[in-house]
Amino acid sequence: MTQRGKGFTLIELLVVIAIIAILAAILFPVFSSARTAARQSVCQNNVKMILQACNMYENEWGMILPACVDRNRSGSCWDTMNDFWQALIDPYIKQLKKADNSGNSNLGGVYVCPEVPPSEYIPTHEKLSDTLKRCYGYNWYYLGGHPTDPNNRRYFHALAEVARPTKTIRLLEIWQYGNWNTYSRGCGTMLCYPPSIYSSNYCSPTTCWPPGWHNGKSAVGWFDGHVTFVACVPPQPPGAPAPNHDPYTGIMMKSYAGVNDPYFNIKGPKP
Repeated sequence: MTQRGKGFTLIELLVVIAIIAILAAILFPVFSSARTAARQSVCQNNVKMILQACNMYENEWGMILPACVDRNRSGSCWDTMNDFWQALIDPYIKQLKKADNSGNSNLGGVYVCPEVPPSEYIPTHEKLSDTLKRCYGYNWYYLGGHPTDPNNRRYFHALAEVARPTKTIRLLEIWQYGNWNTYSRGCGTMLCYPPSIYSSNYCSPTTCWPPGWHNGKSAVGWFDGHVTFVACVPPQPPGAPAPNHDPYTGIMMKSYAGVNDPYFNIKGPKP
C-alpha cells in the first residue's frame, strides 16, 4: 500500500485559500472603516486643541478675540502668515515651524487634518508646500480683524459680544478648489468666508468650501469649544457635476430671520 505524504493536497490548499479570501473580504472593509474613524478622531482633536488655544489667548488678552494683526504696518494682513490667527495662538500649542525668512510657517500637527489630499504645484510637479496645508479656516469676518483693514477697531470683538456660542462657528474645515489649474488637487486657506458676503468670489463649491473628507462631512469648531461634523453640498473641483440644489443651506445658509450668515454671525437669531 502506498503511504500518503505529509503535505497538503491541492484541494486542501484551495479550501484554505478560499477561507483566507473570504476572511479578507469581510475584514478589509472593517479595517478601512476603523482607519477612517481614527483619522476623523485625529481631526476632531486637532480642532479642539485649536479652540482651547484661542481660549487661552483670550484669557491672557482681556477677552479680546484673535484677529488679524498688521505687524509690518503696511495697512494689510496679507503680507505673511505672521499676521494671521495661527501666529497669535501658536505660543499656547507650539506647532508652527518657521519655513523661511518670509514670515511664513510650515503647518503640521494640530493644524493639518490627516485627510488632506496629496496635491502638487503643477508647473514644477512639486508636492504641496507645508505652508499651504491650511485646512482649518478661522471665521475672521465676524470674529476679529479684517485683512485689508486691520487697524480699524470696529473689526475687533470681545468674548462677551458672542450671543450664542454653541451656534457660532469659530473654525471650519475648508479647502480651495478654484485653483486646480495651479494645484492638482487644490490647496488650503487660513480663513473661512461667510456666504452672504463672499458667495460671488470666495465662498462657493467651486472656490473655498468644506471638503467633506470625513464620509461627506467636515469638521466645525464651535465658539463654545465643542466640535461636530456636518454635511454640506459636495465641493466642485473642475469636472465635477454641479449640485442639483441650492448649496447655501445648513451651516452655509446666507440668512435667517433677517440676519446674514446666522452660523457665522456673532449676533442675531440662529436656527
